[in-house]
Amino acid sequence: MTMIGARKIIGNRVHLCPLDISDSPIYLKWLNDIDTYIYLDASSLLINSEIGNNLFQNPPINGEQMFSIRLNSDDTLIGNCGLIKIDNINRKAELGRVFIGEKDYRNQGYGTEGIMLLLDYGFNILNLNSISVLCCSYNNRAAKSYAKCGFKTAGCFRQAKIINGEKYDENILDILAEEFLGSPYKARLNGFLA
Repeated sequence: MTMIGARKIIGNRVHLCPLDISDSPIYLKWLNDIDTYIYLDASSLLINSEIGNNLFQNPPINGEQMFSIRLNSDDTLIGNCGLIKIDNINRKAELGRVFIGEKDYRNQGYGTEGIMLLLDYGFNILNLNSISVLCCSYNNRAAKSYAKCGFKTAGCFRQAKIINGEKYDENILDILAEEFLGSPYKARLNGFLA
């Protein structure tokens, strides 16, 4: 359940809110599931309950804001997204650890809505100018979602990932504040604005 009084970024079907330690067992399950971690930079990590709890108990790394993605209808936790490497001087950041962990909710647009809410927050609340993301060439689902959100190809790290002996490019995508047309979800930033 969402922490009482926690700030929320509310969309049509989902909302973003801060991570809660009570959700640690769910994240532990997701981060140890190959269908989830193969798309993250966590594929080489072994995550046990102690490491999982540390993700929640330690204060956020400077320049990082992580959110859980929850359904508006019943507050079910379905995924995660966040901004990392936030650089307030140059007004830029990267998307980090974006995933829908609950398999029944994949391919239904929940991740795309979560990203749009995160972009809305990044551009309109944090006053960022540029948000980028790395997307492996085998991750077609993420590539489609990023394109729907307005990301454009900015470059490529060739053969940057090697998984099971296969080499994959890592595409660099980004979106500028001037390209972001605003969230079609008309995010309500509960607790962020009076």
